[in-house]
Amino acid sequence: YMTEFLQNRKDVAKPITIPEHNILQIMNKMEILERKMQDTAAFLGLYNEMKDLESKFSESVQAAEASNYPLTDAVKKRIRIRKEKIARKR
Repeated sequence: YMTEFLQNRKDVAKPITIPEHNILQIMNKMEILERKMQDTAAFLGLYNEMKDLESKFSESVQAAEASNYPLTDAVKKRIRIRKEKIARKR
C-alpha cells in the first residue's frame, strides 16, 4: 500500500539526472549543516565545512547549467533559493 501511495504522489521529487541528484545531495548536506550551526559553540567549527559545500554547490550548478541538463521545476526553485541565500551572506 505504501509503495503505491508514494508512486501516485505527484509532488515527490525524483532526480532524473546524475547532476540533479548531486545538487540535491549537496543542498541536503547544507541544510543539515545549517541546523547544526544554530549551536553557537559549533558554529566556528562548521563554518569552513559550509564554505566548502557552497563552493561544490556553485560548481555543480554551473556545470549542470552549462551542459543543459534537464532539472525539475522543484529543484530549480531550491537552487534559486540557495543561490539567493549564498549571495546575501557575501
